[in-house]
Amino acid sequence: MDQWWNERFVNRRDYILDHFEQLSLTCEECMAVLLIDFMNQHSIAISHGILASKMKMDGNQIDELLSRLHQKGILQITYQDKKVVFLIDGIFDTPKENDMNFDQSLFDTYENEFARPLSQLELQRMSDWMG
Repeated sequence: MDQWWNERFVNRRDYILDHFEQLSLTCEECMAVLLIDFMNQHSIAISHGILASKMKMDGNQIDELLSRLHQKGILQITYQDKKVVFLIDGIFDTPKENDMNFDQSLFDTYENEFARPLSQLELQRMSDWMG
């Protein structure tokens, strides 16, 4: 089953740039992700050397950068069809800093988010709304 970010109509780079502040990436990490996405879309071979050249970094810096992206769960480097493949699907599939946690009731979530208890009127309205 295809994921939403692999649909034809999704502009992955627009998504990355639009959600940049939520992705917990440095500028260098974001640039590497954007380059990898661009190169994948246009079937351009990716290597450490090519990324180092494009980003004007040495091999050690690229290794550290790619390692950080891997540790964050954003980048996966695999071997498919006799080629090294750089996958960044993790950037679309990982929880963002601002994602809400719904492991608690709606009432508890509200009280935690607004740092105050619900008033009697608010409790009644939410109870009525929830049925």
